[in-house]
Amino acid sequence: MWAQAFKTFYRLHDLATNWAQARQICEAEGTNLLVPHSLEEMDNLKLLISNMKAHFTAIFIGVHDQFAHGEYVTLQGYPIRGTILELLWAEGSPNYVNNSENCVVMTREGLFDDRPCDDIYPFVCKILGNETEYSEECYSFDLGQSLDEAGYSSWSPIKQDLSTTEPQHCGAISRSGFLKVTWCDMPAMFLCEKRGCQECTANLTTPAPAP
Repeated sequence: MWAQAFKTFYRLHDLATNWAQARQICEAEGTNLLVPHSLEEMDNLKLLISNMKAHFTAIFIGVHDQFAHGEYVTLQGYPIRGTILELLWAEGSPNYVNNSENCVVMTREGLFDDRPCDDIYPFVCKILGNETEYSEECYSFDLGQSLDEAGYSSWSPIKQDLSTTEPQHCGAISRSGFLKVTWCDMPAMFLCEKRGCQECTANLTTPAPAP
């Protein structure tokens, strides 16, 4: 759905899944799991989620407290405390049932509630119009990027055995430096990456003046 008022594309995924998988699917499309930014946008989204199957009561959104109990943040790490989003909690929420409700859903009424991340719900992916680019080759806005295009596609010469009962959908780098596939819920070390600004890079690489 294209919302002209917000210059934003939304996609409702009616195939329900857990929160982590919903986030991965959106990111694979080059979008993000929905985070509303205004009450006006929330009203607009009610129309979209009214199209989901009748037996679903809510959708997953990109808000969670998995880093610190009770401190809800967006996928970008911004706290919702003190923002307009904090006003959208349903009455009595968040209620932290059994300290296991670390992810957030939006109900059909446009209100937030905390639920377990392993629950199954539909979800909405979101991207700003000026961040999209149409692919003539794929007839789609979902451009994606191959590993070759990303600059590193070195797989281990030893073929992995993928004949397991639990599908492996996530990528990793082994100790040997080769790429491999693994289970998305398997704990592992990880690296974070952030693009630096040109000015910052220049300051790091420019020699200091001689005393």
